[in-house]
Amino acid sequence: MEEDIVRLFYKGSEIILIGTSHISAESADLVRKTIQEENPDTICIEWDEKRYKKTYTQMGSVAKSQKGH
Repeated sequence: MEEDIVRLFYKGSEIILIGTSHISAESADLVRKTIQEENPDTICIEWDEKRYKKTYTQMGSVAKSQKGH
């Protein structure tokens, strides 16, 4: 799975790209492991519009439900 990781260097910063399959447990494990090992300052996610809208809606619902607590 290390072949799914590409490291780029730009203006003194390292950018780590991870090729994933959204339905793969192996991909999720690789992302989790890489985040834990690298402790990045920023994490970016590429989603298609449908996945973005679904996640954004779910996050909004969670935020609204926590306002009263």
